[in-house]
Amino acid sequence: MKHNRKHESLPPRSGKASLRQWLTIETGKLNQEITRLGKLENMVSWGRLISFILGVILIFTLFSFNFAAGASGIILVAVVFLFLITRHLKLTRERHFLAKRRDVIQVDIDCLDGHFPKTSDGIQYLDESHPYTDDLDIFGNRSLFQYMNRTRTRKGADKLAQALQEPATPEMIRLRQDAAKELGPQWNYRVDFLAKSDPEQDDTADFRTIESWVQSPNQFLHKSWIQWGRYIVPPVTIILLGIVIAFYPLSLIIFVLLIPGFILNQHTNAVTQIHKQTERAVLLLRNYADLIRHIEAHAFNSTLLQEVRARFAGDGGIPASVAIKKLSYLIRQLNVRLNPFSFILNLFGFWDFHWVIGLEKWKEENRAQLPEWIEALGEMDFLITLANASFLHPEWNWPLVEVAGPIEMKQVGHPLIFQKSVVRNDLEMPEQRQIRLITGSNMSGKSTFLRTVGINLVMAYAGFPVFADACRLPVKHVFTSMRTKDNLQESTSSFYAELKRLRAALIAVQHQDNAFFLLDEILKGTNSIDRHTGSKALILQLLDADGIGLIATHDLDLAALEQETGGKMENWSFDVEIRDGKLLFDYTIRRGACSSFNATHLMQQMGFDLNYLKKYKA
Repeated sequence: MKHNRKHESLPPRSGKASLRQWLTIETGKLNQEITRLGKLENMVSWGRLISFILGVILIFTLFSFNFAAGASGIILVAVVFLFLITRHLKLTRERHFLAKRRDVIQVDIDCLDGHFPKTSDGIQYLDESHPYTDDLDIFGNRSLFQYMNRTRTRKGADKLAQALQEPATPEMIRLRQDAAKELGPQWNYRVDFLAKSDPEQDDTADFRTIESWVQSPNQFLHKSWIQWGRYIVPPVTIILLGIVIAFYPLSLIIFVLLIPGFILNQHTNAVTQIHKQTERAVLLLRNYADLIRHIEAHAFNSTLLQEVRARFAGDGGIPASVAIKKLSYLIRQLNVRLNPFSFILNLFGFWDFHWVIGLEKWKEENRAQLPEWIEALGEMDFLITLANASFLHPEWNWPLVEVAGPIEMKQVGHPLIFQKSVVRNDLEMPEQRQIRLITGSNMSGKSTFLRTVGINLVMAYAGFPVFADACRLPVKHVFTSMRTKDNLQESTSSFYAELKRLRAALIAVQHQDNAFFLLDEILKGTNSIDRHTGSKALILQLLDADGIGLIATHDLDLAALEQETGGKMENWSFDVEIRDGKLLFDYTIRRGACSSFNATHLMQQMGFDLNYLKKYKA
């Protein structure tokens, strides 16, 4: 679908407010154009009706003169009516396309307003045993995946999920960043890609069946007698049928039809099997062909985008979009067998054989390439999601990710906290053997800070920009222990579940030099003495294994480890101020252990009477 961009403006390069205003203006323009096209559609519809009525009158009038005039009238009316139908279909397609563009833009506006789009939340990728995805809200309702995801294909969503589940290499991160930087300013190109797609047609089950068919052996292509028979038997049948009708009793027709009927019956099951594997993929493949054609028609500069585009070059110079569109056409023709009158086409034309053989020829030519094309399409789909994130968030910056080095985050914030004045903090740590013990009162920001660091690490390792003024990172494998739950199916208590998480983090630190752990209120399921003893032992083991990470705790006694470890464990904290009976948080991390707590004050505000302690003693 080509769209006139002559009068379109370009998006602003910075500022969320100006970006949102510009996008709102664009949706307004699209709504006006959609309304205009809708009116034109109605006019053309009325024109079809009027032209039909006038055409009938004209034809009868012309036939009153002579046959030639009447025949000319029929041709004229048919041409006009066909033109109006074609015009109406074109207007409808253009209106639908613009409506999809508007919907794509509206999703971005909603995100700028701090709302999560009503798209896939990636819950199917959630694995509670994963080292960090559950604790860091990577998948599920109101998750990072839901907020960032703009993928329109199943394969693209899979690639996004995979990128958020495991870190890429520094080289791959750099290639993804370069691709996203190139695609980011190309707003119209990205919006057109998203508008051309139809995620509702990208059904996982349909795609798996077509994949299964592509990998299955051919059943008809190499049977030469069927190859020749589909051209010989039908005309012979028609000739014999004509002879019977002309010279013999009509009851003999059944004998003429026995030969094609027998051949068709012998292969019905095989044709039906192929049809079941392909019939539902028509719209899916047509959707893929449109998206791939959109990629093929564009020139790119960055290495990864050039590689993706090059993967669509088919054998013999046939582009992937053309080949996939042909596959969709072949399946659509085979789907004619669903028509109750298709038996006529089969008896007198061997319809099923023609299109099944056509499908198998296509499979023979493209069997190895189709998976590659779908992978490349998914890669582009994923890269557009990366680019969209940088476009929507000009305040985010591209991290420098290296093989080794210190962790440096300047003014890092949580990307899913949408308040205008998000409090941001700095983090600087060596590559290994340092633990920051973060103490603080309830609600002061300890857990949020851990999640802020973790989620930005995940974003950086996937190829996204991060919510920080500057960021330099080595590649680390993140391990978390924040939320632990009972598992009734496994008869596992929350305390035992936490022990399993902590053990996994410890083993990771002991056996690889690029683990980074985020532990929140460790051993919270036991008494204070056991918790202190166990926490101290764990911290020392992590340090002994050259571990690096953050630990949030209420246990102030652990602060003494800073001296005991010679500064390998550092104390940091979030404080609270009580002023006029109110708790005031600044959510700013500071050097040193926490000096104030607020649990009893919170209890008093909630109506608990702490004077009962004195009454009880009395």
